[in-house]
Amino acid sequence: MPYDNLMMAAAVAELSRTVAGGRIQKISQPERLELLLHVYTREGMRRVVISADPVRARLHLTRRDKGNPPVPPPFCLVLRKRIEGARIESVEQVPWERVAAFELSTHDELGTPRRLRLLVEAMGKHSNVVLVDEAGVIIDALKRIGAEENRYRLLVPGEKYIPPPPAGKLDPDQADEAAVRAVLTARGLADLPAPLGDVTATSVADAVRKDIRGLGPGLAAEVVARATGSVADTASAAGAPGLSLAAALVKALAEVIAPARGLAPFSPTAYIDGDGSVAAFSAIPMSGYAGLATRSFPEPGEMLDLVYGRAEQATRFRQTLERLRRAIEAAQTRVSRRAEAQREELARGREHQQELTWGELIKQNLHQITAGAAEFTATDWSDPDQRQVTVPLDPNLTPVENAQRYFKRYARGKKTVAGATPRLAATENELRYLEEVASSLAVLDQPGVPSPEDEAALAEVRAELIAAGYVRPEPAAGHRAAGKAAGKPSARAAGAPAAPAASSPLRFVTSSGREVLVGRNNRQNDLLTLKTARPDDLWLHVKDIPGSHVILRRDPSGDFTETDIVEAAKLAAYHSRGRQSSRVPVDYAPRSHVRKPSGARPGMVIYDHHRTVYVTPEAAEVERLRPKGLVNPPPSDG
Repeated sequence: MPYDNLMMAAAVAELSRTVAGGRIQKISQPERLELLLHVYTREGMRRVVISADPVRARLHLTRRDKGNPPVPPPFCLVLRKRIEGARIESVEQVPWERVAAFELSTHDELGTPRRLRLLVEAMGKHSNVVLVDEAGVIIDALKRIGAEENRYRLLVPGEKYIPPPPAGKLDPDQADEAAVRAVLTARGLADLPAPLGDVTATSVADAVRKDIRGLGPGLAAEVVARATGSVADTASAAGAPGLSLAAALVKALAEVIAPARGLAPFSPTAYIDGDGSVAAFSAIPMSGYAGLATRSFPEPGEMLDLVYGRAEQATRFRQTLERLRRAIEAAQTRVSRRAEAQREELARGREHQQELTWGELIKQNLHQITAGAAEFTATDWSDPDQRQVTVPLDPNLTPVENAQRYFKRYARGKKTVAGATPRLAATENELRYLEEVASSLAVLDQPGVPSPEDEAALAEVRAELIAAGYVRPEPAAGHRAAGKAAGKPSARAAGAPAAPAASSPLRFVTSSGREVLVGRNNRQNDLLTLKTARPDDLWLHVKDIPGSHVILRRDPSGDFTETDIVEAAKLAAYHSRGRQSSRVPVDYAPRSHVRKPSGARPGMVIYDHHRTVYVTPEAAEVERLRPKGLVNPPPSDG
């Protein structure tokens, strides 16, 4: 559910109570389309977030802070020059529009008092932030809109500010029964019988949304939902006559917008899906989300911090994951080409083995070769079948020179094979490593809001790829390239990533109660296998497929059952590239038979004394084995 008119009314009401009368002490622009005002009030510092993002356009009080970019964007510089230090006289919403205005008093460079307005238009893809002077002339806009983009109004410095075009809808303050009946009549929906069917209710909600100001899809549906219970053909149970559809809509509309009129308190409410994501939010309780968990908030800013904080968290997580995935894919393409070139080089080197045979045959048959001959045929006595071999010759060379030429070619080929073989082995190991990292990203690519553990695990993958040279480190947030004191910069200032917080493996419990630990990335895989697991624990991994290391913990109750092994194997298959396959082979062996070769890359091990079980991974089975009420607790001590 989007940030609607009623939500802005609630946010503006909170801002009027908290920051009106305060002074803007600091302005930052942490994102391209997002501003953060630091306002000093009698109660202390308050932050106001203003976003013109097409998807997350909003205005509200926030407790969150963000770092500054290395170089402030131009609009941020304009605001710092014009309104830093300004007093907020008031914060008001344009009636029934998603537009709010900060009335500001300040002084220019000469100390002359000035009145400025900071206008916030939170209107989806048309969202913007505009600073205008006391004459209504635009000083600047976050998104400058020229004549080629909008002929109705220009949002560029020097132009007169023109509000967004009127929608031509019925004002809610004028929505009496006659006016609403006219709206319904114009759309062929007047005097519908009760109860309204689902299709008819949707049509009425669509009419309400299109013809009454300030109502988005969610609020329009809420008005109709509340009105439906009041529409009746006969007298109500209390003996009062039932309301007509138009009258019921007027009554429901008055209930819904009462907080915006100051006639009722706002009740910010969020509706939470089973995966922890916010399915919807509103400034008032909504009747259309009865099946979801609800969370009420004392103030809209607190709720919006949660809603957009989670949304931004999920977006950052996805963006980071996709950047790492693209980096891995690019590296895989590059390394695959190198491997192919090395295989071709090795094949050419091995072809020179034949030239050793030709040189030996020439050496053994010097007396039979005629000077200037282009070839000769002899028996290869080293061949078990003693085949006849025709040896090509260079007529311009003597037989001895021909033999020496073949011996030299063989020596070069032998040297090529000796060098290319370990290089190809190293390249193929690198490919396997990249496939393992790609598998780690696939394990983390789950629906819903990422948990702090997911973020920590992804940060570890990123740090690993930076250390391996596949990803470039980003400069520290807030680091300014210019104006630094002379001298050697610190590693952090130079762009070295901060060490990510350590993450924990996933934890599951088999049907018999045995603990199963699943690594999320190579760091966890190494720790699980080499540090956490006891020698008699069972280690599992999909056969010849990238995937997580899985540890089935042994307990004093006895040996593992077949069910224990199969369930742990299903977890290994699910957390691998074989997730979508059936009959996935999973190797398992005592941890004591798993070891890491010297110099091996993170997550790479070898093992023996293993057995193989074939399983088909199922998401429902994975959820069944996930312990209820526990979110990735630390593994038990070994």
